[in-house]
Amino acid sequence: MAALEGKLIRVPRNVGSKSEHLGFAIQTAAGQQVVIEKEGDNPFEHESLRKLEKHRVRAIGEMYRGRFIADAVDIID
Repeated sequence: MAALEGKLIRVPRNVGSKSEHLGFAIQTAAGQQVVIEKEGDNPFEHESLRKLEKHRVRAIGEMYRGRFIADAVDIID
C-alpha cells in the first residue's frame, strides 16, 4: 500500500473519446496531478470523492495503469 497527499481536484479524463468525463486527481505539493479513483465507486460518477473535492486529502491505495486506486480517502484539513 502507498499513501498520496494533496488537494483533490476535478480534471478532464479520456478527452476526445466517447468516455470523456470529469474525473478526479490529487494535486501534490510538488504540483504533480495524479488521477485517482476510489475502489468500488462507479468510475464515471465518483460518488465518494465528490464530497471531498477541493479539500486536502490523504489517500491509501496503489498505482494501477497510470491511476491511483484508493482503498481509503480522508480529509487532512
